[in-house]
Amino acid sequence: MAFNEALSKTLQYEGGYSNNPADSGGPTNFGVTQAVARASGYTGDMKDYTVQAAGVVYKSKYWDINKLDAVDAMHAKLASELFDYGVNAGPATAAKALQEALNLLNENGKLFPDMVVDGAIGPGTLGAVKILDDKNRGDDICLAVKALRCEKYLNICRKNQTQEIFIRGWLRRAFG
Repeated sequence: MAFNEALSKTLQYEGGYSNNPADSGGPTNFGVTQAVARASGYTGDMKDYTVQAAGVVYKSKYWDINKLDAVDAMHAKLASELFDYGVNAGPATAAKALQEALNLLNENGKLFPDMVVDGAIGPGTLGAVKILDDKNRGDDICLAVKALRCEKYLNICRKNQTQEIFIRGWLRRAFG
């Protein structure tokens, strides 16, 4: 799945402008927080932020940073999952979930050694994805990432009940 397809899917969940007081991200538009927009050079009102500007930010700060073109070349569904999770929880969080999933699926180090879960997708992470994908286990990686994603959302709500307002949407998104 190419970037534009993953972006289109993610934008179905992100929608337009939002400023929910329970959302720690503050004002957002198309899922881009005001802080991320400002860090990317945007100075206007978030209500006026465009989907085109969001696409530029998502490509560089969420797709490219996690080397999702390389992941996409092996397993399109996994690239889309990592992109959406990264948009929702941060690209490093998505990368860490991938690395943790790979460590859990490496058959106790028989397929490849455990990797450091550092949130940086590099040659070792991509190599491990290839090994599993070549064994037709790419869908298993997706399932493990989804499970870790849901675990994170549930833990957020356990620690801060004000976030329970978001749990249904987060779970639907993870399994969508």
